[in-house]
Amino acid sequence: MKITPFDKIICRVPAFGVNQTLAEVWEELKSKIDESSPDFHELIKTLKNNELPLIDDKTKFTIWKYFNRARYRSTPFGSFASVSLVPLSFGSQERLVLNNEIKTHHWIDWGQKEKYQSNSLSEVNLLISNASIYFVAQEIRYLKGTEGSFELAVVDALPELSAILINCKHKTSPERLYELMQHTFAMERKSTMGLLQQMINLQLLHTNLHANITGEDYFSRLLLPCPIKPSNYIIAERTLAAGSFDGRQLKDVPRMIDFFARNFKPHQHTALTNFKSSFRKRFESREISLMVVMDPEIGIGYGNLAQMSDGNLLVEEIKVARDHDDEETLSFGKLQQFLLKKIIANTRIDLAEFASEPSQKAILPNTFSMMFHLYKGQPVLAHSGGCTANSLLGRFTLGNEEIENQGREIAEVEINANLDVLFFDIAYQAENKVDNVNRRKLLYPYELPILTWSDTKDPLDFGDLLVAVEHDEVILKSKKLGKRVIPRIASAYNYTRSDLAVYRFLCDIQSQGLLTNLSFKLQDFFPGLSHYPRVSFQDIIISPAMWLMPLGMTTGITVIKDWFKNQQIDFTFTVGHADQSLNFNPTDEQDLAALLSYCKQHKADIYITEALLDQNDFIKDEQHHTYHPQYIVNYHHKERIYENRPPQVDQGSEFYLPGSEWLYLEIYCHPNKSNYLLLGWVSLFLKSNRALIKKWFFIRYADPQPHLRLRLQLRDPNTANKMLSAMQKLLQPELNKGFVTDFNVKTYHRETQRYGAARMFLVEQFFNIDSKCVMRLIKYAKAEEQLIASSITILHHLLMCSFKDVDEQIWFVKKMAKSFAQEMDLNPVIFKKINTSFNQIKDDLKNLSIQLPPSLLKQKEQTFLKIMNNCENDLVRKNMLADLIHMHVNRLFITDQRIHETIIYHYLLRLLQTKKAILKG
Repeated sequence: MKITPFDKIICRVPAFGVNQTLAEVWEELKSKIDESSPDFHELIKTLKNNELPLIDDKTKFTIWKYFNRARYRSTPFGSFASVSLVPLSFGSQERLVLNNEIKTHHWIDWGQKEKYQSNSLSEVNLLISNASIYFVAQEIRYLKGTEGSFELAVVDALPELSAILINCKHKTSPERLYELMQHTFAMERKSTMGLLQQMINLQLLHTNLHANITGEDYFSRLLLPCPIKPSNYIIAERTLAAGSFDGRQLKDVPRMIDFFARNFKPHQHTALTNFKSSFRKRFESREISLMVVMDPEIGIGYGNLAQMSDGNLLVEEIKVARDHDDEETLSFGKLQQFLLKKIIANTRIDLAEFASEPSQKAILPNTFSMMFHLYKGQPVLAHSGGCTANSLLGRFTLGNEEIENQGREIAEVEINANLDVLFFDIAYQAENKVDNVNRRKLLYPYELPILTWSDTKDPLDFGDLLVAVEHDEVILKSKKLGKRVIPRIASAYNYTRSDLAVYRFLCDIQSQGLLTNLSFKLQDFFPGLSHYPRVSFQDIIISPAMWLMPLGMTTGITVIKDWFKNQQIDFTFTVGHADQSLNFNPTDEQDLAALLSYCKQHKADIYITEALLDQNDFIKDEQHHTYHPQYIVNYHHKERIYENRPPQVDQGSEFYLPGSEWLYLEIYCHPNKSNYLLLGWVSLFLKSNRALIKKWFFIRYADPQPHLRLRLQLRDPNTANKMLSAMQKLLQPELNKGFVTDFNVKTYHRETQRYGAARMFLVEQFFNIDSKCVMRLIKYAKAEEQLIASSITILHHLLMCSFKDVDEQIWFVKKMAKSFAQEMDLNPVIFKKINTSFNQIKDDLKNLSIQLPPSLLKQKEQTFLKIMNNCENDLVRKNMLADLIHMHVNRLFITDQRIHETIIYHYLLRLLQTKKAILKG
């Protein structure tokens, strides 16, 4: 694998030179503070430079931090640091010189979008369906944003709504919809306008007036002026006056990358690992719609990020903390032994000295970034890796066409290396305060918008995406594009901030199977040590040396000075991490005072890290100010890392032909002989072929003639013929006797409309367990009263699992009893007989009830609860409960099942009413 850098690199430079004083830049620093903290700016805006020594220590420390940041920290925030695109060369070159002038690009801050975002249909030119919409039974489900959070909203799937949403899968004009609704539903224009307005308000539809986080800037698209002011979103840029970066200083990078690929493994996201296991258990090898999979009720969700939960927030937070996806760690192998020996010896560590064991190298992303600064010509890593080099580049594409072009070049490399798959970006916005970092140009050919308008012509939608688990890998596929699709988020946004399950899922997928972390700190592997030596790979410094400051450093500057002297720390060091770091000079009294204030504010362990600064590595501007730069070099390789896994032609049909995994038999017999057959040859057959059958269940049916329906899920469809031969052999004597009048092999049509496609497998599992229960009941029952008593015991337990209190149980049973009474046209005489019959057995129900194995009952309860928990709403749950009770009674009695069901509901009602009276008493 040949690792090659792109020909231009990003140079990030703090606003002020390291040689500039606070007095020189005080007025300019105040304007930068106004961008960052308007409240603090109000306190200091009138302060003159000569007044600074007179202010209080707290204010003085805050100003020191801002000045320190503006000299040493290169993180581009407002005008505190700038970016430049500089050429990379490998021959003799001129040193880098930057233009003195900082050019600031201004945009209206993203937090202001609510002021301009309009929902008024009268101004809309185009509409498109919310990309997250999907249909469940007679419902429309979709993601809805509410004040920075998300919920899974539900509306009834009315024909008019469905027609509009289907036609708005692509961007559509209101005029086109007026014509559609007039032609299809004879709706007047005014009525359609009202309906569309409601759908916009409900977020079922998005319009061109809604904010887009990618593509052309939203506020520019609205033709809004952007006056220059501190509250704007600002990206600062310096142009290059002369020179280029000497690529020879990066000579050891390819070998370092190879070292990581040989000795480190891709990080396994706990949530993704658990998802794969749950998916296989639930859906096996099927391809399932993304939103169905993510649905917390009918799917499996992702992590602990269920969007429909109204549970205790504290409980949810504890669960998330418990299942927190820890940072990447390594098992204690030879590399760790090598590192530990060097730590104990307190010597600098060169990883190139470690003899890597022969092993398969980890797969690297096609593009990735390396962020570093130079120390005496040696790269000092800040970070290396990423899923794509565009993650660090993306936000700078807004204001710099050259950077935008490099972003497209990066995307092109990834695409060309994997021509059989398609890449898509994710347009996502949720946090007004941090979403500025998500604003970017379109770099990839496809985009999936999440609750946002898309600037692309034909964006992807969730309904088009399928999920499968193949060869222990989560695969995303597009139905309409007919290819595997790969998410690539061109943003540095920390996606773990999001609690949106589907977004976290897609972000985790982009790093699946790839080694995306190509740097480390010794502290990650050996936490809590008092000192960590420097770690290098040849001339690349991977992990600078660190020291733990002892307790008691808050007593005074003298104590700090003594400790520095003892540790021989006479060089500039860093405290903090990444964009929260501060640099201190141990020989500067102001810096020491600031360090003392820092120590007093931070109670946790404080580590200091060698800053590794050298004047020869600084760059200058045209006025000869010297700056401490940080660089981002983007690397690529052209090897294919993704295989195409196109969607299957058969998208998971809901019927199974003979010879498939489900074998469906109809055995015609007189009802009086059905139990004889069940306990005889059917039981014998099931026992003999237990190893070949995954699950089975039976149903009694009377149309066109009384018969048993036996459905068997085979572990291997290839055994179907063998199973049929065995059945025929067992049935032949019964056919000869006339006990069986016919025997058919049929196609099994799953009743997904009745039970729900996503719940069907659970329902079949419940039917399997219930069939086993019924077989035991009919085997041991001596009289019908025992079957009724046993059924009441079982169903009473299901009711208690379904409803919290006895009033809810009574409400449900009363409703069902009333419905059956109307169906059976029961008169007062019959009611009286039912009550009399109940009175005769009520005191003996426990003795009449046949005991079932506890393990079987436990399985039944667990499966039942899973079904109930996967129902969309209360109505669906009640209908499901009624259906499961109905099928239980169907299996239990050989004839007149609906009459028996009528009787049982009335018995249950009496039982529950008695229970309520006892509780009240």
